[in-house]
Amino acid sequence: KEPKPEKNIRLIVTGDMNGGEESGAVEYLEKGFVDETFVEDNEPVTSSRKDIPLTEPMKDATAFVERGDSQGSPPTMVVAELMSSLMKEATYDTPVMSKDMLDRLERIYKTLATGEDGQMCLEDVENWLVKINHSLGR
Repeated sequence: KEPKPEKNIRLIVTGDMNGGEESGAVEYLEKGFVDETFVEDNEPVTSSRKDIPLTEPMKDATAFVERGDSQGSPPTMVVAELMSSLMKEATYDTPVMSKDMLDRLERIYKTLATGEDGQMCLEDVENWLVKINHSLGR
């Protein structure tokens, strides 16, 4: 059995939290608890205190990166809503990527494409998949 597993847990929480600081879900994850004093939509979100079963609350990965924290990745993360950063128009039928997203994808592509014509070959694609998935065939 691992000693103090609550200090070594690696956890990624994803989901549609539908809000920022005013959200009970975000409050619970980032502060480590939510209690009867927290109000969302003019209603308390709970009748008693609820504590997260970890030694520390989670950290917002976006804020962590924006602060320029040099300590490495946080052990736990709450990631802000991403669609508005990725898309100029976030619709399912006709998605339009934001300029920032297109610029980032182009930088990544140019970094990984080794072909003389600036194109990615099969080996480049496999290297990219290993970088993001840590293996092929996942």
